[in-house]
Amino acid sequence: MKRNTLDAATIAADWRKLHPQESILDLSKVKITSADDRLIAGLGIAMRVDGLGEVRFSHNTINGIYVETH
Repeated sequence: MKRNTLDAATIAADWRKLHPQESILDLSKVKITSADDRLIAGLGIAMRVDGLGEVRFSHNTINGIYVETH
């Protein structure tokens, strides 16, 4: 298993322990894409996070794409 996949699984498992009643991920809101995607490229320009981290944003425009979060 790749390191970043294992890290993501560990973060999800740790979160689940702290929030057992809440949904971890709504798969209807997931899009699998590549690093060439305009939004992903824009996130790389707009945000920097050292190591593993969490960035929250809502109702922002990134690289010309409006991102609505719920």
